[in-house]
Amino acid sequence: MEGSPKLVATLLYGAGLRLMECLRLRLKDFDFTNNAIPVRDGKGQKDRITTLPASVKVALIAHLRGVWGDCINVICVKASAALRCRMRR
Repeated sequence: MEGSPKLVATLLYGAGLRLMECLRLRLKDFDFTNNAIPVRDGKGQKDRITTLPASVKVALIAHLRGVWGDCINVICVKASAALRCRMRR
C-alpha cells in the first residue's frame, strides 16, 4: 500500500480514528504545533480531540507539500493558530 491510501490507513491506526472521521478531515482540522486532531461529529455526534502521531505527521506534511507546494507552511501555521483560539474558548 502506498500514497494516499497508506496515509489514511496510518491515520486510522495511529490516531485511533474511525473511517468516516478520517475521510471528513480538512486541512484546518490538523493542529501541527500541538500534535492534535479535533474530530467533529464522531460516533454519537460527539466531538473529541485525538493525538497526531509523529510518524504520521511527517508523511502527512510530505503529502500536503506535494499537493499545495511550499505555501503549506504558511497554511499550517495559520490553521494551527486559528484552531488554538477556538480550543481555548
